[in-house]
Amino acid sequence: MVAVVALLAMLMVWVLPSWLRGEVEERAAAVFERPVEVEGVSLNPFTLTMTIRGFIVTDHDGEELLAWQQLRLDGKLWPLLTGGLGIDAVELEGLRLRLAIDRDGELNVADMLARFESAKGEESRPLVLDQLEVRDARVMLNDLSRNRPFATTLGPISFSLADFHTKYDPQAPFEFSASTEAGERLQWRGALSLVPLRSNGAFEINGLNLPKYAAYYADPLPFEVESGVAEVSGNYEFAWTDEEQILRLSNGTSTLTNLTIAQDEQGINRQTVAQIQVTGVEADLLTRQVNAAGVALTDGTIELQRTAAGIHWLGRDRDDVGAAEEAPDSSGHPAATVEVETLLAERLRVRLEDALLPEPTTLGLNIERMQLDDFSLTNPAQSMGVVLEAAFPSGGSVAIEGLLTADPLVPDLAVELREFNLAGAAPYVRRHLGLEVVEGQVSLAGRIARDGVGWGWLGDIQVSSLRILDDLRGPFLSWDQATLSGSRVALDPMVVGVELMTFTGPRMWVDRSAEGAINVSRILSRLTDDEETVPAAVTFAERPRASTWVRLGEIRLAGGAMMWRDAVMPESVAVDLNGLSGAMQGWDSREASPGRVDLTGRVHDAAAFSVRGDLNPLGPWAAADLAIKLEPTPLDPVAGYIESFAGFALESGSLAFDSEFRLDDRAFESETRTVWDDFVLGARVDSSDATDLPIKLGVSLLKDAQGQMVIDLPASGELDDPEFRFGGLVRQVLGNLLTRAATSPFALLGQAVGRPEDEDIEHYSFEAGVAEIGRDTAARLARLAEALALRPGVSITVGGEFDPDVDRPALRPFVLENQLREASARSAFAEDGVWQPFAREAALVARYEALLGEPPFDPTGEIPPPPVVVEAVDEVNAEAVAAPERATLLTWLRRVFIGGDETTRAAPNGQVSEVSRGSFPVPEEIETELPALPMEEITRRTLAATEVPDTALRELAAARAQRVIDYLRDAGIDENRLREREPIAGASRVTLDLP
Repeated sequence: MVAVVALLAMLMVWVLPSWLRGEVEERAAAVFERPVEVEGVSLNPFTLTMTIRGFIVTDHDGEELLAWQQLRLDGKLWPLLTGGLGIDAVELEGLRLRLAIDRDGELNVADMLARFESAKGEESRPLVLDQLEVRDARVMLNDLSRNRPFATTLGPISFSLADFHTKYDPQAPFEFSASTEAGERLQWRGALSLVPLRSNGAFEINGLNLPKYAAYYADPLPFEVESGVAEVSGNYEFAWTDEEQILRLSNGTSTLTNLTIAQDEQGINRQTVAQIQVTGVEADLLTRQVNAAGVALTDGTIELQRTAAGIHWLGRDRDDVGAAEEAPDSSGHPAATVEVETLLAERLRVRLEDALLPEPTTLGLNIERMQLDDFSLTNPAQSMGVVLEAAFPSGGSVAIEGLLTADPLVPDLAVELREFNLAGAAPYVRRHLGLEVVEGQVSLAGRIARDGVGWGWLGDIQVSSLRILDDLRGPFLSWDQATLSGSRVALDPMVVGVELMTFTGPRMWVDRSAEGAINVSRILSRLTDDEETVPAAVTFAERPRASTWVRLGEIRLAGGAMMWRDAVMPESVAVDLNGLSGAMQGWDSREASPGRVDLTGRVHDAAAFSVRGDLNPLGPWAAADLAIKLEPTPLDPVAGYIESFAGFALESGSLAFDSEFRLDDRAFESETRTVWDDFVLGARVDSSDATDLPIKLGVSLLKDAQGQMVIDLPASGELDDPEFRFGGLVRQVLGNLLTRAATSPFALLGQAVGRPEDEDIEHYSFEAGVAEIGRDTAARLARLAEALALRPGVSITVGGEFDPDVDRPALRPFVLENQLREASARSAFAEDGVWQPFAREAALVARYEALLGEPPFDPTGEIPPPPVVVEAVDEVNAEAVAAPERATLLTWLRRVFIGGDETTRAAPNGQVSEVSRGSFPVPEEIETELPALPMEEITRRTLAATEVPDTALRELAAARAQRVIDYLRDAGIDENRLREREPIAGASRVTLDLP
């Protein structure tokens, strides 16, 4: 007996293990239909214990499919005796399992699973396992069916299984727990069967280190997971048969802590979330449908980037992400759908880095609470509820609540923005307009929704404490507060409307730099030249778009100001228009009827300024009919302009104007009357822009007795005319006035009394040889005196003239008379200066002999005795030529020689009367054949021989000038304003000139 036992022991120790090794390899190869190798087998028949070491199953591709280092089985006798298979315990060490899915989605063990499934109806020996211990197990997974190959190894894994049954029995539950070397724990409770392959139950995973399993989930994600620990639990249902494949999760929860993701392995665009909690997960993993009751994010940071391609998150723009979500993968799997009943984010910091700006700029939003209800990650057309409470790092907060559809964008949201710091938008304003927003807060309350016209914004907006600098960092725009009540912005069609706009303390600075550029023009040119196009972050439904409708109900101003600064002038120009108050009403781009304007203000806090009338710059065609008025205001602030144009320093002056401005579409016309009071120019200044025209003369011609100049500035043209400049128009009108002052000063002077422009008040004619002012000349001089009285600043120069061809013959009688008187003795005149009887005749005969060198006799006796008419210039000279009723030399001679008694008499009109035609009687000592010449002939010949000197002509011209000066002085013109010029040859007249 002992020998038999020993023999049996020897067989079990040396013979049976070798035989069993072969049996295991053969039978396992038949089961797996793959090559099997076994390093060794040991068996203890007494304890029903068997150990299989070095077990390896080679897959069809030559790779290892299944292996372990050692498998120890402790069998049960009773199940064997009853036709079953019972095991007390199974201890498995170093398990290695390789699962592979090819490009067609076929699992490498699908054939074995199919055999298990086909054998489910056959009677098989059930397996009862009391205890299973697995240590240092690894599962290798290689999946080529995805868009990019996936490979991972799970392990080492250790777990234990109790009370396991191969035959599916929902009343035979099992518990499974496992842990990894990283401290991850898996608990699994439920029912499991191998034939058919089916399981259901509950699971819980704790401490799952996400980066460790990145290969399994990284392919569908647009980022790399740098850190994160997951806690997952829930119920599951799994089945894999020919008739059905089921992989469902229910009542799932997941908590992810310390999540850090990045664009790539280098950590670009790193994002962090302290905790993500998902609850109520219902998922069908095979149909890729996921529903969650809630997703909550807490304490996170999201980094975004904006480039020319759009807004990027983790290096992908919206279009890239959308394409990845909507397109099926290469395996033909349907697109995934993810629905979340409530998405909640708390204490989430969002940062947007804008690469489109020249300087690094980051915008931020600190989300205190954001909740999205009925959120769909994969269906942007689904409407969701929105609640947002957030703050801006630069100051201010926002609250949003309502409904939102992402694509196409259809919002129905109540929005409240509180004291948002506009300095946060400064980089964008600087980029597009060159302006610098220094400070300002905007608040708004309203709704973004769709109405009967389109969808857009409706509510109230308030902007306070605004301060903006221009592109040269000088002050440009500011106000204390602006309120837009009943504001509306609709996008489809485009509508912009405000019921009431109120501006308190608005101020605007319009500056011209030393280079000549105006800041407003520079800003508008930057806006026009900005050709940057940025793709929209969202797409809108395609709809026909109507033309923009703009309506401004009423605009109110209080305490406004506008400042003009010009650094081009040598002396800087500064004009302040302040105290602007009033209202503008009824501006509508669809209405042709104009609205009303009523604005008042003051220039330099002194002179009142007003604009009143009708205006609608927004209508189908622009229309205006405005009355603009300015009370007298000092010109000192614009002295630089005056000095630049005039070339003289401004000593004093003020300006007022009254203007009527009309606009019809782009055509305009205006009538402006300007009043310049006490306008005085001083010393000359250097100015390259100064006019060559007589500016001071023009001022004197235009300035009235009260020290005022009234200048009308009519204007008309087209606003679209590139040549139109209002300043140039004013300069042109003033230039025309000065040109008239230079070319036709007396015509301009005559306008002071309403004289026709063609009436000559510069020249005054006189009769030949005389200096007396005639009736017509006196009337014209009277009107000149009136004009000079109205222009007290005008001084004139009076220049006498003579015409030698006309005045010289007319002066001969006067010159002859003077010569006769100078050659006669005092006894030839009475006390009153009248010639004594025959004294003038004797002087005339003497003058005849002196001039002609012979006595007044006719040698031939043939000289006819025609009468001689001597024209008198005035009564005094007529008496001197022929004194009426007085004895003459001729009478005396006749009485002596022939006894005649006729006398020479003066006609009433001053002409010398016809005298006797008798001859002198011949004395006895004179030959009787030499008759004496008639007195008329003596006079004629003596006058013909008399020379009129140039001094007499100049004296005549000087006398004429003095008569005009005397007349104007007697008319009240200050003699200091009247200057006499040297006489000149010209015409029988007086010519006036302006110095």
